[in-house]
Amino acid sequence: MSNKGKSTNLQDEQYRLTAMLRDLELKDKAHNNVYEEFLTSNAILACQYGAKKQLLGKNSLKYTKIGNSEVLTDKDTNIRGTFGVCNSPRFAGLSAVKTIQVSASESLDGVAKPVTGHMCHMQLAQKWGTLTKEIKVYDSRTNEYRQIPTTNSYILCYYGAGCIYPIDSGQRVTIGKEQWFSILDEYLEGNCSDIEADNALIQIAGSKTLDTYVSASNTGNNNYQRYDNYIIGWTDYFNDRFGINIDGAIIKAMLWKESKMGYAPNSSPNANIAADVMQVLDPRNSTIYEYCTYNLDTTTNVKIVNSTGAYVLPITIDPIYNHQKGRTTYNTPVANRLFSLQSDACYYYQYQAASPLLSIALGIKTYAIKLQDSNGNALLAVQEYNGNSTHKVQYMNDVNMLAFNGGFRNADSYP
Repeated sequence: MSNKGKSTNLQDEQYRLTAMLRDLELKDKAHNNVYEEFLTSNAILACQYGAKKQLLGKNSLKYTKIGNSEVLTDKDTNIRGTFGVCNSPRFAGLSAVKTIQVSASESLDGVAKPVTGHMCHMQLAQKWGTLTKEIKVYDSRTNEYRQIPTTNSYILCYYGAGCIYPIDSGQRVTIGKEQWFSILDEYLEGNCSDIEADNALIQIAGSKTLDTYVSASNTGNNNYQRYDNYIIGWTDYFNDRFGINIDGAIIKAMLWKESKMGYAPNSSPNANIAADVMQVLDPRNSTIYEYCTYNLDTTTNVKIVNSTGAYVLPITIDPIYNHQKGRTTYNTPVANRLFSLQSDACYYYQYQAASPLLSIALGIKTYAIKLQDSNGNALLAVQEYNGNSTHKVQYMNDVNMLAFNGGFRNADSYP
């Protein structure tokens, strides 16, 4: 990750054009709505050709004081860590590609997945560029004026000819958790991205941890802690907003039962278990129709993918999928992204729009509603979360063992 490489004026102009095009493309996207904020050590970066977002970090960077805050200067461009793999067009057709696993918290779209490309080996330009008028401040420690990178700045990589840019300034206002809860309010209203919500959940969770699940069948590649921040953050949020007391250990146990933390095998795109980790977004389940604000009726205006990939009315697959929206108490506009109204006046289920963050949010909200309905009986709410009358008692007993009786140490016993 050295600052190697020189370019011609033509190359510099090409890089600058690339950065400008990137800015125009992203300017209206919700996750890039913080402009002209100075970058701090908590800034989050993305790369045009990379697969992972990256925390800027502080140890190898140079900062100066503005008021009581330390902000990054352009004096040092040594970004720590990498963006995983590089999918620059300059490597098209070349061999030596590698596949890595990107976790949900690392992924730009909030979905854990394998990604393939050339390994990222950053060779950074010597200074940050900016798409707006440069901002400079006086650095009293060096007696000179320094350019201050902002959320409209970028730095170029000569290895893949890509543009590295901030998606969050990292600035923090110390006013407790409410600032982060308000972001989650906006997320549930459909007004901000998974990336913004992910950052808020990380801040809410802080240093809190949950039990580490142990599975003898795990070959070492499955990270059963990967959604702990989501569980802790959303649990704190709904406890605050609903005035209840959800135990995160219960939610993690339910996540194991529902999807093995997203690792359970399932080939159906509508089950979509890797993304719908709490199994609350599945169109074969009545719950998702309650969360949408649309007037959904699976007998007339909802279509899902069948086993051949064709869109059909759910009841033509199985009459048991006869679901209609029956109440407004569940209304959560972010769920609307799972349905797209088409020219035939039908809402087509968009399984690609599911994500672990969304699934855990609505899963915990569903449990919260069940908890209220059961007058605070935590295990009865677990039982009612499971819609299968044959298995719901066993489901509750397994969650009880996993969450409260050490079952997480031998999780395979509670499939």
